[in-house]
Amino acid sequence: MRLSANVEKRKIDEEIAEKLDVLNFLSNSKTIPSNDFNSLFNALLAERQYFAVGVPGCFHNRLFPESSLHFLSDKNSPICNKGRVHYTNAPHEVLNAYSTQFAMDVENFLNARAKELVPGVMMVTILSGIPTGMPYFEVPSGIMFDFISSILMNMETEGLINEDEVDSFNIPFYAVSPEEMTGLVERNGYFSIERMELTNPATWLGSSPIDIQAWMTHVRAVMEGIFI
Repeated sequence: MRLSANVEKRKIDEEIAEKLDVLNFLSNSKTIPSNDFNSLFNALLAERQYFAVGVPGCFHNRLFPESSLHFLSDKNSPICNKGRVHYTNAPHEVLNAYSTQFAMDVENFLNARAKELVPGVMMVTILSGIPTGMPYFEVPSGIMFDFISSILMNMETEGLINEDEVDSFNIPFYAVSPEEMTGLVERNGYFSIERMELTNPATWLGSSPIDIQAWMTHVRAVMEGIFI
């Protein structure tokens, strides 16, 4: 564990302890046994307003007693999606998190519709989709999300927003492949797919030059409420 990371961890602990104003605030810090715990402990102030404990081990396994933690932070976890606001060009763990959440949402959606619809009727659903195997950074919206990440990070550099606000914000937008959607519907069991196809609703993007004003109008209509 690097000293700079230890100093950052110490500052976070001090801010939490100060805001909570609790004398019995305990900070548990973990690192693998081969790392130097002395660096961690030397980064702590002697006059700190909280207790500190070092726990050796990997976060993939159990580290702490059952029901013993009141707050957990791991800024180095890839799922935190540091410096990004979408799974475009993000670590695979972030994509898995998006995919898992989408699967849960689809399951809830299909369960609700199954109770509401008359048996034997048809349901038409329009979703954001992507060809199977195509990386999301190859589609226009993926490129746009990368730009949004860069813009927000620039705003953080200029002091307009803070880094934690960027790291904790993720655009709730997932494009599902036909293969993945088929699997979700079949696993749910309430519906059968009669027809599925990928379409391009934004054919105007193929025009040259691109109408930026029209593009921004579409983006604002969908995403303005997410940022405000």
